[in-house]
Amino acid sequence: MKTTISNEQLKENKELNEKLEDVGETMIRAFKAFGSTNYLQLTFSQSNDPDTGYSLRIQKDSGISPAEKCAELEKKIAELEEALLWSRDSNTGFEPSVSVMQRYYDELLPKGGAE
Repeated sequence: MKTTISNEQLKENKELNEKLEDVGETMIRAFKAFGSTNYLQLTFSQSNDPDTGYSLRIQKDSGISPAEKCAELEKKIAELEEALLWSRDSNTGFEPSVSVMQRYYDELLPKGGAE
């Protein structure tokens, strides 16, 4: 479950606001220090409950979340699978048409490396 805290909510609790601002500044410094381009995720656990982990992520507003990236890739996989089904050789039923697959590959797969 995702919870978003508004600026108005933070203004109501000055002590919490100051602590979260410190955490935010620290995470921004870590983001830059580790050379992150989209997001940085840190994982924590408490010493009295080491089996329960917590993640804290900072992400650029202009970036996409891991879930959004996954959804994009799942959509592209489905499109490529459909293209493969429609591009089977009509004579054998098994050989994919290279020209059709190359066109889909060029259009659907992202250019460049991972983020």
